[in-house]
Amino acid sequence: MKADFGGTVTKPDDDVLSDIYAWVVMQHGLPEEDIPLMAKELGFSDDECRHALTALIDRHVLVPDPGGLVAASPEVAIAALVGPREGAHRQAEIDLLTERGRTTRLRSQLAALKPVYSGPQHHGASNSVDVLEDKFAVAHSSRI
Repeated sequence: MKADFGGTVTKPDDDVLSDIYAWVVMQHGLPEEDIPLMAKELGFSDDECRHALTALIDRHVLVPDPGGLVAASPEVAIAALVGPREGAHRQAEIDLLTERGRTTRLRSQLAALKPVYSGPQHHGASNSVDVLEDKFAVAHSSRI
């Protein structure tokens, strides 16, 4: 059975997906030739059913099997589809925290040089440290 069932309906709603998934679970699978029967029993058009089947395959809760489709556990679909995204989000958070740490350390290291610059050789220079939050603050700072 091909993974793309075609059809003219653009996006099946959640009720259609849920009803079709439940039907396939209850029937212990869906032979390709039973798609019109399923459509008739559920009160959907063949196109609605075929589009919903494609969406359920894309979501990994229906799996092509010789001669038709079988239902897969939603937990398997979550692991396949959501797990990698969550992993990428966790890694992005770790990367952001690491970069923030580097930025804070660099800011502290550079701020520690301010007294050297403002030392006796630069008469009239301020002994305070200006912490600039962004690159545009330099143009507006009167103490540098």
